[in-house]
Amino acid sequence: MGVSLAALLLAAMDSTVVSTLLPAMMRDLGGSGTAPWLVSGFILAQTLAAPLFGSLSDAVGVRTAFALACILFAMGSGWVALAPSVSMAIAARILQGLGAGGIVILVYTFVAQASGPNDRPKRQGMISGIWGIAAILGPLLGMAVEFMAGWRWVFLLNLPILGVLLYLLLTRLPTLDQPAGTPALDPVGLVLISLGVTAGLLAMTPASTGLAAPWRTICILAAAGIAGVLAVRCLSKAPERTALISGPGMAAIGATAAAAFILYATITFLPIFLQTDLHKPVAAASMIVLAGSLGWVLGSLACGRVLAKLGYRKVALAAAVLMATACALLGLSALMEWWLGLMGAEFLLGLGMGGVANTTLLAAQNHSAPGRLGTTTGTIQLARSLGGVIGVNLFAALTNLMNSSTPWALSMGSSAPGTQGYALALFSLLPVAALAAIAALKLPITYATAGKEMSSSTAAGTGEQS
Repeated sequence: MGVSLAALLLAAMDSTVVSTLLPAMMRDLGGSGTAPWLVSGFILAQTLAAPLFGSLSDAVGVRTAFALACILFAMGSGWVALAPSVSMAIAARILQGLGAGGIVILVYTFVAQASGPNDRPKRQGMISGIWGIAAILGPLLGMAVEFMAGWRWVFLLNLPILGVLLYLLLTRLPTLDQPAGTPALDPVGLVLISLGVTAGLLAMTPASTGLAAPWRTICILAAAGIAGVLAVRCLSKAPERTALISGPGMAAIGATAAAAFILYATITFLPIFLQTDLHKPVAAASMIVLAGSLGWVLGSLACGRVLAKLGYRKVALAAAVLMATACALLGLSALMEWWLGLMGAEFLLGLGMGGVANTTLLAAQNHSAPGRLGTTTGTIQLARSLGGVIGVNLFAALTNLMNSSTPWALSMGSSAPGTQGYALALFSLLPVAALAAIAALKLPITYATAGKEMSSSTAAGTGEQS
C-alpha cells in the first residue's frame, strides 16, 4: 500500500508542478507559443492511459502493468530533464503522462484488488487524499528545487525515487498477477479507443494551445468516425466480449462525468473571473482552487466512512444535491461579487465531487465482472477525465455567449461587466448537477458486491433492483 501511494504522490505532483516551472523552461527551451502543450500533452496522455493500462492489468496482472507504468514515467522524466528543445520536452511530457496515468489507474485497481469490499471505501478515500497533498506540495517543491538547482532537477529527482519504488514493487509487494482475466478489449479496439479519445480531446482543446481551427474540425470528424466504427464493432460482437462494465457501472459513468464537468469548469474559470472581472489578487484566485481541492479530499474521506452504512444511492444522491446547491450559491455569489461566497461554494462543490467520485468508483468496482476490475476502473477514470475536459471547454463557450448576449448586464448596477454572464453560466450548471442526481438514482441502494446482492436475492426469493 505504501509503495503504491508513494508512486501515486509522485505522479500527481508531476501533473501540478509544471505550471510553476513554465517561465524557467521557456527561457531555456524557447517556443513560448507551444508552452501550453507541456501541460495539455501530459493531461492528454494521462487520460489516454486509463483504458490502456486498465485493460493491460486485466491481461497480464496489476504488478506487471504497474512496473511498465513506472518505467515509462521514469523514461519520460529523464527525457524532459535532458530535452534540448521545447518540442522534445513536449514529447517527453507525453511519455511521462502516459506512465503517470498508468500509475494513477493502477493504484486504484491495486487497492481494489488487494482489499475486500468492506475495506475499499476507506482505502479509496485515502487515495483521494493524496491528490490534495500533491496539489499543495507539487508547486511548492517545484519552486524550491528550481530556485536551488534549476528546473531540470525537478524531473531528474524522479529517477532515483522511481528506481527504489520499482525495486520494492518487484521484490516486496505480493504478486497480484494470478487473478488476471481475459482482456475486455481486443488490440484493435484498444487502438480505436486510443485514437478516438485523442482526436476528441484535441478537438476540445482550447485554442490557446495553438491548434488551428481546420485541424480541430478534422479531429471532430475523426472522433465521430471512430466512434461509429466502434459502435459497429460492438454490435457485431457477442455482448460478453464488448460489455465493459455492469449496469451500476453505467450509472457510475454518467454521475462521475457530470460531476467532473461541473468541478473542472468552475475550478478553471473562477480564478480567471476573480482576477479579470472582480480585480482580486492572485492569492484570492488560488484560494478558490485550494477550496475545491480540499473539499474533494474531505468529501472522499467522509464518503469512505459512511458509504457501507448508507449505501451507494443515498451517498451519491446527497453529494449530487450538494453540488447543485453549490452551483446555485456560486451564481448568487457571482451576482453579488462576493469572493468569499465563491470560495465557500467551491468548497461545497468539492465536497460533493468527493462523494460522487468515490461512490461511483466503488459501485463500478464492486459490481465489475470477473477479470475486468482494471478495465472497469480505467473506464470510470476515463469518463471522469472526459467530463472534466468537456466541462472546461463548454463552460468557456457558455460564458462567452452569456457575456455577449446580456446587454442588460450594466443596468443591474454591477461594477464588473462580465458578472451577469458568469453568473448565468454558473446557474446553467444546475441541469448538469441534476443529471448527476438522476444517474445516482440508478445506483444500487445497499453497499454490496454483485455477488452478495445475487445471493441475498436468491435467498429471499425477490431481489432488490439496482
